[in-house]
Formats: sequence, C-alpha cells, structure tokens
Amino acid sequence: MRFSPSATRTALAAALVAGVALGGAAGVAAGNTVTIKGKLKGASLASANVMAMGKTTGVISTKARKGAFTLKLPSSFKKSGATLHIIRANGTYAAPIVLRRKGGAKKSENQAGGTGYQGLSGSAGNLDLGTVAVSGGAGTPSAPAPTGATSSAGVPLRANGAPQGAGKLGLVVMTGATDDGVTQGGDADKDGIVNAVDVDINGNGILNDQDTATQASPSAGIQPYLFSSLLIPYAQATTANADAFEANVQEYLTVNFGASGSGASALPSLSVDCRGVVWCATAEVATDAYGYPFDTPWPKDAAGLYTVGHRLNGPNYDIGLLPNQPPSAIAVGSTFAFVAGSQTWALAMGPYFQASPVLTQMGTTALGNNRPASISVARSSVAITLLRPLRAPVPGAETGTAISMGTLNYKVLVQDSRPGLSGPPAYCPSAAFSGLSSTLAPLSSPLSSIPPGYALADSAPDAAPGPDRTISFTVDLTKCSGANGSPAAAPAASVKIDVIAQDEANNEASTQGIPLTLQ
Repeated sequence: MRFSPSATRTALAAALVAGVALGGAAGVAAGNTVTIKGKLKGASLASANVMAMGKTTGVISTKARKGAFTLKLPSSFKKSGATLHIIRANGTYAAPIVLRRKGGAKKSENQAGGTGYQGLSGSAGNLDLGTVAVSGGAGTPSAPAPTGATSSAGVPLRANGAPQGAGKLGLVVMTGATDDGVTQGGDADKDGIVNAVDVDINGNGILNDQDTATQASPSAGIQPYLFSSLLIPYAQATTANADAFEANVQEYLTVNFGASGSGASALPSLSVDCRGVVWCATAEVATDAYGYPFDTPWPKDAAGLYTVGHRLNGPNYDIGLLPNQPPSAIAVGSTFAFVAGSQTWALAMGPYFQASPVLTQMGTTALGNNRPASISVARSSVAITLLRPLRAPVPGAETGTAISMGTLNYKVLVQDSRPGLSGPPAYCPSAAFSGLSSTLAPLSSPLSSIPPGYALADSAPDAAPGPDRTISFTVDLTKCSGANGSPAAAPAASVKIDVIAQDEANNEASTQGIPLTLQ
C-alpha cells in the first residue's frame, strides 16, 4: 500500500536511536531518556508488544510479561512526540494508548468524548501508567499522564473515549484533515491512528492504495514496502464456491517485502521481524528470482530475523513470499518491523486481494464455474464482462468476508499461446477499447502516470459483493501493440489475454487469464 508523500506500500524512513542511559524524574522532567511502564489488562494482552513510535524516529518496542511492560526511550522520541501502541501477540494492531483525556460532550457529536492526547511532550519524564485497559479500540491508563507530559496536539474522541479511527485501522471519514508531512508516526487526518497503520491516511473514506489523492507526491529516500498480488488461473476462478475461494488465496497469493528509493541499494542489509505473525514465519519463497530456491522456507539472518535480499540483477531489496494460508489466517492490520543496521521501520498490512477479476460473460455467452478449456470468439473485437476483484475487509470498519473493489485501473495483455511461439505480450492501449460500462473511462496518460498498458480506470466505489458488481468492455485485439510500442500484428489463432486490475499505488495487483481461440 502507498500513502503520500511517504507511501503505502508504507514508505517510512527514520533512524532508530538506541542505547541511551535512563534518566529523568516522574511525570515531567528534563533528561536524556524516559521510562514508561504499566500493565496491560486482560489475558489476551498478557504477551502483547507495546511499541513507541516517534514522528521521525522509527520505533522501539517491548514484549509484555504477564501484561507488565517497561519502555526506555531516548530523548529523541519524546522530542518527536512519540505515541504508544499495543500490538497483539499474533502481530495484529490492537490499539493506540490515549495518555490523557480532556473535556466531554461539548463541541460536536464527533467529539462527544472530548479531546485525547497521545503524544509525549519534549519535557516528559518517567511515567507509570498503571493498568492500561483496551476498550473501543483504544488503551486507557488508570494513571493518566500529567498535562505537561503530553504534546498539545489532541484528537477528537468518540463518546466511548476512543479516537475516531480506533478499532477501525483508521478507515473513517474525518473533516479538517491536515498534512503533517505524512511521517511514520504522524497522524495526517487526526483520527488517532498513526500513518504507519492507518489504511486511510487522509480521512476521505478511500483506502490509501485506491486513492489518487494519496498517490500524488511520492516520497524521497528509502521506502520500505509491503504489498501483495494474486494471479488466479482461468480454470480456478470462481464466483460461488467458498471452498475454492479459500483455496485460491492459499495457493496463489504472493506477498512482497522490500525497500526501494534513494539510498535503498546502499543499505547494509534488510531483514523483517515477523512480530508473531504466523504466516510470515512459515512463508516460502515465491520464485527463484530473489536468489533463494523456489518453494523453500524464508531464510533467516544471524540475528534470527528473516532476510530480504537484492532481487537478482537489481539494486533494490525485494522478496516475494507464499503465505500458503487461507484468508482467515492472513489478518489485515498485521504489523512487521523492517530492520536495516541502525534503522527500523514499522509497517502494517492493509487489505489484500482475495479474488481476481472473474470472467462471467464473453460476448453474449454467459459463463458459469464450469469453464471450457478455451473460448471461441471473433478474431478482432472481444466483448468481456467481469466481476470486480475482491479484497479483505478492514476489521472493525467493514463487515462480511470480502469487499468488491472499485477505483482500480485495468489493462489487457495479449499473449500468443501456441506451443513454443510465445513472446513478449502485446499491450492494449485505451484506443483499443469501446463499449465501456458506465463507471469505466480511458486513462488519459496510460504510459506515464502508471505502468505501460493500464488503459482503463473504474470510478465505482468499493461495495458488498454481488452479481451486479461487474464491469464490461470490448477490446479490439488488432489495436494492441508490442511492449515497445511496435505496430500491432494480427493476433494468432490461439491466444491468452490477461485482464489485470491494479490499485493507484501500483502495488496490489490481481490477474485473470482467459484462453481464446480466434475464428
């Protein structure tokens, strides 16, 4: 996933400062370090992690023991307005901790619980928060921090005392959102969920990866990322069979960890701490292209972290992995730590594809789940109707097992499928399409704004799945050209066309391949 100007694929660049001696008095004091302790309430949080995240300082975390935790933070963290977060033992994000609250149901319905203060002030000293209970998606200490220990920037609280985005991974519409530079530990839309975790950073109700507004200004520097792709073969694509749906994710979902951007190639190494996420620790390498054998366990480094190597013949760190798990075992909001020498970043997994675009009609012929090996169509124009792809829902903000995705870009590739004759695919530009369904429109600059070949944009919003959640178009295969813009050639008698859907961040992608026999 990518946010702006840092990105989701969650691009975060911040040095981790460590090894500073303890100092400072209780509550409010000057000093080089600050110690924060408390006890998480409830058996489910007895072994959770508590993480401190500054706006520009990276992250420091500690594992609770029988709920008790102690964090020792360098002065740079409190100067950077560090906030505290609870990560469950299984690696999923649980809650931000609201250090102090003020006021009540006075200002507006959206601020019925008053104002919450989450960040440390530069003068914060040692804090004992007492018992921290989680309710409504937010942590509340029995011993709130004193006024001088928290930053002056607050967020509106719901009537239950939780920030607006708490318990929803930030998928909430906010008014008056401001640009805080979109740093790792900042909160651009003031919903109480830091940018590293927030799935909707600008608070407009659209997921980061699908939102053009959050993709307008890519960040400079090192950009760690986490994204997924799903390529389901034509014969396995399904519209109805729940068992097949689960099996397809388990068989074909790929998750990529990596880092790109200025400075990424100079990193001494890059590793991932799975933070209790089971599928991460048991994942297998998706392809030999990463320098490790396909279908073998993800290698570890000397520190026991999982290694992200350089892609072969490339400058950036990257690795594709097969979780080999059904959707029920791959949680949105799972958090990971990227470690590169003295630098550490936090990343959270956003909603991922659970189903590719599914072909439901070719021309006037409707197709069920029992599909012919190849579909016979006219040689030039091919009329196609597809169900939109599905993604995982955002916990706490969306219901159901899957969400039908709008606001995606689409492209069509044409590949000669005759044995021994396949070569580079042909790309179909926007001029090759006609008969677009109501929410589809040609992209004005398909070769510059997004990767070559993305020709159509779908303006429909996300919604619950249903048989009416379709897009349709006609593509003239004779107008599709080579990858280098070479003139179109008459398509072969036997071809495969790939319909590929991708988000605005150019990360998450899902593909449906369709075998055709041209008459």
